[in-house]
Amino acid sequence: MSQSPSPTSATASKHGASDARYAFRGGLVQLLGILGQAFMTLQGVIVPRLFGPTAYGLYSGLRDLVEILARAACLGTDKGLYRFVAGHCAAGEPERAADATAVALRITAVTGVVLAGVAAVAAPFIAKVFHRPEVAGLLPFIAPAIFGLSMTFTAVAASLGYKRPKAQLHVRGIAEPLLLVGATAVAGVVLPRITTLAVIHGAVYFVIAWFAVSRLPRDVYASLWSRLRHARYPGLLAFSLPVAALELTNIVRHRVDGMVVFAMFPPKTAALYFASETIGRIAANIRYAFDGIVAPMFSEAIHTHDRLRLQNSYRVLTRMVATLSFPLAMSLISLRERLVLLSGDAFASAAMLVPFHVSGHLANGVLGLAGHVLMMAGRTRWLLINQLIAAGVNILACVLLIPRFGLLGAAYAFLLGWAVSLGTTLVEVAIVERVQPFGAGLFKPGAAAVLMYLAQRQAQHIDNVFINVGVTLLGGLAVYATSLVALGLDPTEKAAVAKQWQRLRRRSE
Repeated sequence: MSQSPSPTSATASKHGASDARYAFRGGLVQLLGILGQAFMTLQGVIVPRLFGPTAYGLYSGLRDLVEILARAACLGTDKGLYRFVAGHCAAGEPERAADATAVALRITAVTGVVLAGVAAVAAPFIAKVFHRPEVAGLLPFIAPAIFGLSMTFTAVAASLGYKRPKAQLHVRGIAEPLLLVGATAVAGVVLPRITTLAVIHGAVYFVIAWFAVSRLPRDVYASLWSRLRHARYPGLLAFSLPVAALELTNIVRHRVDGMVVFAMFPPKTAALYFASETIGRIAANIRYAFDGIVAPMFSEAIHTHDRLRLQNSYRVLTRMVATLSFPLAMSLISLRERLVLLSGDAFASAAMLVPFHVSGHLANGVLGLAGHVLMMAGRTRWLLINQLIAAGVNILACVLLIPRFGLLGAAYAFLLGWAVSLGTTLVEVAIVERVQPFGAGLFKPGAAAVLMYLAQRQAQHIDNVFINVGVTLLGGLAVYATSLVALGLDPTEKAAVAKQWQRLRRRSE
């Protein structure tokens, strides 16, 4: 970026305001999707209650394995689409963007089918690795989800590259939770067997994949079949293969503590860890919702050598994610005892793990945008090395700490892995790209979150469940909002809010 002259402050300011408005508008859409994704946590309630804790432990382990393989099946092309589709659209090259989309979907489809077949055939071997004989009979039924989920990832990434954030809402925020949770509930009443659960998981993601592809822009979708057969885009794999290695390492690092727990503990004990991790993962959902908005914006700034725009966008978006993530995380920690009991009384001891998982996912949510800066700058090998180091630290910590501390040892290892991953990435972004997310504005939502948590813990003395939860959520949000306003909103945030308010007023008139 340093080889080309920087744009003027006026141009950067104009782009910064435009980026903030798009991020704010897209973020509102993604928040609706987050509410839908939160509905997915009902899996952690329905499965243990209707199928039993043992089935939940097995299902959670298999579900994590499927996600690892589905991410691998994308071969990094979903992240490549963030870069190339956004870049070609900004340059006025829609045909090249459509070719990149078709090639990415073709690669994902072929790889997804192959990995699903390999997983089904290798099920007995995988069962021996995890010391779980049940896996041999279940993996062939859930393996088709590898294809469906990988196609979903790539199709949604393409839509986001076209700056169509509603695709994420429609697919991941509405269709996925409704189909998966609904089908699971029906199966739990009609035929509550773990095999039924595996079959449903595989079948549902076929439907979701088709729906995700249908959300592409109309002209791209109309020509998709022809492009799938004939389109060429040589640069996609050159960029995406290092990303594929990074994605596989990244998802393994995300799940390695859970996989170790799955291998070392009985399914009923492992279910406690998975229940806590499922709750903690909600804290990062805000960031994940912004990924498809952030990556194309960073790509445009890097391609135009606009470091000032990149710095401004990076800070504004980090604060925006932090402002939305902190109250969610504080509420999860404050209500942890009641949340784990939704899965059944046997899960009460999982409450001690929740603060660790929420804290790790919160840190990833607030600071994880650094990874997009490196990726859109083409420094995927740096990210790969970071994740390999963090995965190694996580595995070593699990091996050393689990025998001494049990499930808490795995939680300690989880936090240590995130500290290494985020720390190295932030340092590299600061040194190489000369941008960093920290500013005075970022600490304001943090301070407001501390006050919110202190108020929420006071509400836990209320015995009535409904009043307790209501006061915790509404009272906590009131304290957070009041504290945030008192500390002062960022000027960019004020402008974005004012713009959206004017738009809503015009529509209502």
